[in-house]
Amino acid sequence: MDALLDDSISLVTCFGKAGTGQTLISTACAIAQIMDEHGRYDGVSISRPVIALGKDIGFLPGSLEEKMKPWLQPYYDALEVLMPSKPPKDSQFAAKKVAKKKVRKLPEAPSHEVPQGASAPVKSYDRLINSGVVEIEALCFIRGRSIARRFFILDEAQHLTPHEVKTVITRISEGSKIVLIGDPTQIDNPYVDARSNGLVYCHHQMKGHAISAHVKLSKGERSTLAELAADLL
Repeated sequence: MDALLDDSISLVTCFGKAGTGQTLISTACAIAQIMDEHGRYDGVSISRPVIALGKDIGFLPGSLEEKMKPWLQPYYDALEVLMPSKPPKDSQFAAKKVAKKKVRKLPEAPSHEVPQGASAPVKSYDRLINSGVVEIEALCFIRGRSIARRFFILDEAQHLTPHEVKTVITRISEGSKIVLIGDPTQIDNPYVDARSNGLVYCHHQMKGHAISAHVKLSKGERSTLAELAADLL
């Protein structure tokens, strides 16, 4: 969190096995900074390589957001944890009083986002997505872009080649931050391995530079079963 919240650090790489909290922590720190009235970033951009575990189910219909949603479901899960649609069942959370802080007022979602006659969004984080504060990026369209004042999270970066990681990072403008997270031991891309993948390559090449930081997470937080499976299977 120190690295994610430090404005002087523009690049963070993070290694962690399944369930160590990379997705949740990076999302929480991103949302905290864009909601701050004096925050540095205008929004958060989230992306990941479209590489399936096992045999995929073919082409997905719909818009870009609809096509990307299955791949980015972990981030929707994280947003649901951070901004639950339903009150927590645990009474200890209901009893806590959270101090009010000044937050930036989010723009209203365009009227065309909710068709006439359709029900309003049921998820509390839908407003962030509809207003563009949380944006879904497709890596296949990122070449040539210049990403300014965004907190960019690149998940499953171990599936990318060094060239692909370079292409993404060189899109980051001044005032933006990029976070590369993943587990080098879990690779589904047949063209890279635990040493040659873009996440590990980026970490080694950027080591020692003041504007970059590296973190390794080792303790699983998802469940006792997930921790045991990550270590033994």
